[in-house]
Amino acid sequence: MTFDQDEFVADCLVAVGESDVVGAVAEVVRRHVLTGAAIDDAFQGAGPGPVTLYASSTLTVQRIEWSPGVQSAAHDHRMWAVVGVYGGAEHNSFYRRSANGLEDVGGRVVAAGEALVLGVDAIHSVANPSHNPVGGLHVYGGDIDGVPRSQWRPDGSEGPLAEVRPGYVAMWAALREYAKEEQRRMSGSELNEAFSEINRCVAEKRRVLSRDEVRSTLATVWAR
Repeated sequence: MTFDQDEFVADCLVAVGESDVVGAVAEVVRRHVLTGAAIDDAFQGAGPGPVTLYASSTLTVQRIEWSPGVQSAAHDHRMWAVVGVYGGAEHNSFYRRSANGLEDVGGRVVAAGEALVLGVDAIHSVANPSHNPVGGLHVYGGDIDGVPRSQWRPDGSEGPLAEVRPGYVAMWAALREYAKEEQRRMSGSELNEAFSEINRCVAEKRRVLSRDEVRSTLATVWAR
């Protein structure tokens, strides 16, 4: 089986014209994730994180890879979303706002070949507790990178995504920088251990770690 990026985007654009837009997009995503490893072949060298295939005010189409051990902060989309997994299993935790901050309202593991539909008001976080990358096709009902959204800090407070995200981005960049210096493979059990330990420290300190804190934490982990 093969995966064609342009064909996938074209199918999503056709689905947006259907009366049941979300249902039609979900069917497109489910069909395409069945191509499995062929999707990775189409994105050789792209690495972890999002690759945007199409973006407009009404639709965003991305391929996203989650590294082993990664765990995202809770965030919202403020638009519907369909997440299909083609490799590995994506662990989703769901929340709702309450008087005391975010309240846990359950979760779902999305396995390879499955798709998850998220409503406009959904708040979730994503984790990959395995030793292998998780690959997915993500379709959003709007410009996911262009609308104001929220992300939650480690202390549980809500803030604008544009304000909160840079701290996380810098922290994960410091992890990869140090791993490269140490000539560590950016996959498998070692990467899982690194991400998991940083996540543990973030939860304990209730804040993101500085570059120096990331480096000292990883030095301790890899000295074991």
